[in-house]
Amino acid sequence: MKIRIKNEKRAIFIAFLFLFAVIYGYWYFILSPTLQSWKFEKQADNFISANEEPIFKIKEIILYSSANGIDKSENGTLENVDVHQFTDISISIDNKSYISDLSNKNTVSELYIDNIKITKNSNSGKASLNYKNPYNFGKFEENIENANRIDFNILHTNEDNKNNDFSSPTFFTDCSNPITLGYLNKNVKTNCNILNSKEKIDFNGKILKIAGVNIEDVSYNLNFQIHLKNSLEESYVYTVDLNVPLQDDNSSIYDGYTFKVMHNQSKSYYFLKEER
Repeated sequence: MKIRIKNEKRAIFIAFLFLFAVIYGYWYFILSPTLQSWKFEKQADNFISANEEPIFKIKEIILYSSANGIDKSENGTLENVDVHQFTDISISIDNKSYISDLSNKNTVSELYIDNIKITKNSNSGKASLNYKNPYNFGKFEENIENANRIDFNILHTNEDNKNNDFSSPTFFTDCSNPITLGYLNKNVKTNCNILNSKEKIDFNGKILKIAGVNIEDVSYNLNFQIHLKNSLEESYVYTVDLNVPLQDDNSSIYDGYTFKVMHNQSKSYYFLKEER
């Protein structure tokens, strides 16, 4: 007995759709996940292999936090003072974890900072981060401007150093000098009258207490990425994430300043190699 198809074109079209649905289902539910899993495993293997012996690591981070006041009143009467909080940051890089001598692999040809994010606990003041001249480390500077990216000039010789005053971002190819940055929270409180303060007035962190600025209000988190290339043009990156301490169990910025040294204690401080 023969089955006659009244509309062969329609039947062929339906069969084609069914076949397409089967092939698509096989790709979507079986083949694609398998390929994605294989691709992910290969990327993971390449990442682990590239970072088995990391070349660069964070050696030390130094944080110095204090404050200052700008007296805008006539004759310096302290009746109109703007208060600013600042933190100076020094980041040292160790390039001899696995290589004791200098080579193209552990010398730097390019260095920059980007993806800068400042998260404050309050809306008081206007926060910014930029390069800071190391000769002014620990000194208040009012003119720090916010940067989206900080590009460093790389010095390769002693002659280069003789002609440099560190007024612009500077880093030695052998990682012998730290990265120095300045954070400024400007105008955390304005138009303060501290003329009749019963406490001794010092233009440092103590002025925050005199002006009635809560430490929590000026506490903040700082996040950014340090990118570098070695002389082989291999790229590395490290993400800095700092909850800047303005007080601890023993002291606070109200005492004048805080000073904290953070040493590398784990592999989480290593720069990771970036894929090209």
